[in-house]
Amino acid sequence: SPFFFNKNQNAAYQTLLSAWMLSWSATCWRSRPWSSLVLGTAAIGGLIAIRSRAGMVFASALLIVWLWQSRHGLIAFLRKHTAAGIACLLAAAIAIGAVFTYSGGATTVERLATKENPISYVLHGDTFRRLLHEVALEMAADKPWFGWGAAGYFYAYASYEAKVPEMVQNRVNFRYFRLLPYADGDWYQFLVEFGIVGTALFAAIFLPHLFRWITVVAARRTTEILPLLACMLLLYHGLIDQTFRNSGLLFLFLATTFLVTKSSLLKASSAR
Repeated sequence: SPFFFNKNQNAAYQTLLSAWMLSWSATCWRSRPWSSLVLGTAAIGGLIAIRSRAGMVFASALLIVWLWQSRHGLIAFLRKHTAAGIACLLAAAIAIGAVFTYSGGATTVERLATKENPISYVLHGDTFRRLLHEVALEMAADKPWFGWGAAGYFYAYASYEAKVPEMVQNRVNFRYFRLLPYADGDWYQFLVEFGIVGTALFAAIFLPHLFRWITVVAARRTTEILPLLACMLLLYHGLIDQTFRNSGLLFLFLATTFLVTKSSLLKASSAR
């Protein structure tokens, strides 16, 4: 995917697309069961095929919620087409298993293993990312409110790497230079470059949506839960990768955020 800087950005983009595909699929079991099954299989298989660790975890989360949403339609489908339905479900499972196997999914899952403790792994990802984030926090500590300015991480990195000795010891393959352009976590990089004030301004965009989404979850609105979940996953993904600095990914993420909220507001208005 030349459009994306790395496969993790690709996986983040595909997470949003898969969520919309699965959302439509979950609501069409009674009217278009065969299309629902094919689309759901393609959405999960496509996300797994990218071979991103985050994408693999996000695919699992989307699949679980999709199955929960589809349970009534799926049961009705199996009652009406028992033999054919079971055969199709097995075929879908085999197709996803084949994608997992031939795309190197097992290797990707193995890479989820880490020496980091669970809390550190959730907040930072692997060891190298944690060290990058520690360097970022050292920078942010010196200019906490307004940061170093755009691209400040790149220009200030060499002066701060020594404050994290473990980083120098773990950069065996990178010893020929001491410049890194990004913190491998947008929230950490924003904190370095834009400070608490700039990061808070960006984060504030999402607060009204998060408050609104609480009512969506409470009401169990099926058409919004999967795209909502995808947005939440990407807000988290910004901790451990470059999620918001790809223009196409950022646009789709913002569009999904606003569409989920707008859909819930329209339903609330119609109910009244």
